[in-house]
Amino acid sequence: MAIVSWNVRGLNGEEAMRQVKLLVKYHKLDLLFLMETKLTEGKVNTIGNRLGFEHGFEVPRVGLGGGLMILWKDKLECSISLAAWNQSKFGSLAREIKETHQQVIFLHNIQDQIDTNSELKVKEHKLNELLYKEEVFWKQRSRILWLEAGDRNTKFFHQRAKKRNKINAIKGLLNEENEWCPNETKCSEIVQRFYQKLFTSNFPTVEKIEECLIAVQPTRVFPP
Repeated sequence: MAIVSWNVRGLNGEEAMRQVKLLVKYHKLDLLFLMETKLTEGKVNTIGNRLGFEHGFEVPRVGLGGGLMILWKDKLECSISLAAWNQSKFGSLAREIKETHQQVIFLHNIQDQIDTNSELKVKEHKLNELLYKEEVFWKQRSRILWLEAGDRNTKFFHQRAKKRNKINAIKGLLNEENEWCPNETKCSEIVQRFYQKLFTSNFPTVEKIEECLIAVQPTRVFPP
């Protein structure tokens, strides 16, 4: 955007108008602010048309001095409108992403109590779409060529996080009777009994240690 502010010291004569025209043409101005125009009221449309500006605003002179005029083109008005549109559309995007992300986390946390798979898939899909919009928006803003719109790294991140959560989660344990116990309370009791027995047992024999080590796969340890 090209903007110039100029103390024109009077815009009544043709020579002053010619100088202003050259200024506008040379700099390809989008907005021109003129001071000390020394013009009476009602000149803004005429001056604007002669200089190639579609819009303008004027403050007439007081006595023989003063006077202000600001002139701008249609595309400047478009830029202002786009800025307002951007704020209204994308200003709420970050907030919507945050809210949806919190919903996804909540649904993940209550999966053990309630079956939330279907709703969780919907929310994750929505979150991926929102993050994709944000990604494309910032690509357009920054013009970074290496960030491809199809590179949905946000979706990949959530898939990886979900997979890691599944790997790290303990779904259940086998008790001393070799029975599968998926209940969280039962699992806690199994772990507690195991370590109580481990730390209160008598010293094991060498034969027992070797027996345990040999049972470990794929590495085998043989007695000397």
